[in-house]
Amino acid sequence: MWYLKHDFLEKQEGLKEQIPNSFFTRACSEKEFEFIAKSIAKGLHCKDFQVPDFLELPEEYSALLEYSNGGLIVNEEREFGYFDIATIREFYINYGFIKYAPKMLPIAFNGGGTFYVYNFEDNRLKPSIAAVHASCVGDDELTCFLGNTLDEVLRKTINIDSEIDDKQSKIVLNDSRKNRIEKNAKLSELRIALSALHESRTKGDIDLKTFIKSKKVIEQKLKALE
Repeated sequence: MWYLKHDFLEKQEGLKEQIPNSFFTRACSEKEFEFIAKSIAKGLHCKDFQVPDFLELPEEYSALLEYSNGGLIVNEEREFGYFDIATIREFYINYGFIKYAPKMLPIAFNGGGTFYVYNFEDNRLKPSIAAVHASCVGDDELTCFLGNTLDEVLRKTINIDSEIDDKQSKIVLNDSRKNRIEKNAKLSELRIALSALHESRTKGDIDLKTFIKSKKVIEQKLKALE
């Protein structure tokens, strides 16, 4: 298998059950919609979003999840903190892919706020792999092609942010767009922090009082920006 050539710094138990064909394409539920209903989807309903019916993980990623359902692969500066099956759907909704980039599936972070995504825009059967910062989801100009397979992408050693920076340096951004990107970057950082906070609470790493207090602080900052 392709992934055995790479170094895992973190590994989880492999996924045992088969992934339903409708796992990503089923409609967003009201509970899943709660998070974005307070921000990018104010005034809308979960039924207002249509998920493309061709979103499905390629065999290479399904095989990786069977080996380790979430984990971390590192090749020098290139980090691939890939998501378990449930987190892919969660981030597809919570980070606005469902609204701004519905033909992309987020599959990993680079150790910061940049996503690795499967991009189904040009080929529904064989999606390419791209990088996009969480603050730029839906911005085609700031979405950077990385390769056609995970093995190809993970054999490179530089941080994917370097590839994005190289592409961005060739694009002229006006002040309005710069401000929007900066604001979205702050929002993304807060959403990542909120997600990490929920995970810490689920694992029992923090007590309920600390969780509620920290959650309130983050939500107030999100509200101020939105």
